[in-house]
Amino acid sequence: HTQQQETKRRQDDNRIDLGVPPSPFVSAPLLLCWFAASLPSPILHQDRQPTAKYTNPNRAQRRGTFATMMNTMLSRSFRKVAQRAVASRTFATEASTEAATSVTLNFSVPHQAIYDGASVFQVIIPGVEGEYGVTPNHVPYVAQLKPGVVQVIHDEGSAADSEKYFIPGGYAMTHANSVTDVICPEAVKVDDLDSAVVSSQFEAAKSAFASASEGTIEKAEAQIDMDVNRAMGAAIGLNLA
Repeated sequence: HTQQQETKRRQDDNRIDLGVPPSPFVSAPLLLCWFAASLPSPILHQDRQPTAKYTNPNRAQRRGTFATMMNTMLSRSFRKVAQRAVASRTFATEASTEAATSVTLNFSVPHQAIYDGASVFQVIIPGVEGEYGVTPNHVPYVAQLKPGVVQVIHDEGSAADSEKYFIPGGYAMTHANSVTDVICPEAVKVDDLDSAVVSSQFEAAKSAFASASEGTIEKAEAQIDMDVNRAMGAAIGLNLA
């Protein structure tokens, strides 16, 4: 047993002389880092002075050769990474200088595309978290939509001539290149809404909500109908309560 311990100690001493950590359970990247950290070289640890254990000329020569190889590898790797980083920053800078002058609008429902790649000045969208407007170079954004009006302004200063569509909900996504996608289950022009029909539908939904049992699908559906028709009425100036 004593002889095995002595053999193990000598093996560890040899590893230390070569700059290798004593533990045999060392991964290749850690081993590489250990070698690099312990080498006196023009790149790694310039202020480190050789110690007595490096006095063996053969070992010192081997270590010097390995140091040269390590420095060459690290220098090449650093140059490649630096070149990629510079190229990425240059590309990002060039992309950011190409400012959009309009919003590209894709506005669709399941049965038709209302706008398909149309260039407009602004889109006002009824998000669940609040109404917001999208103009050229808007930050990327994703929103769930609530019942309300999507307003499309074709030219700057022409809000009075904008097109308005009532939607019951949906989703909107604005991309980094000023492309905005609006997807809804249904959309109808506000000008085509009939105030009498909207009022009638709201009252019917209100009655159904009152008669439905708590926690049932019927009550939930009636609540949705009330919310949608209330928002529809607000779009044409009706105050339904």
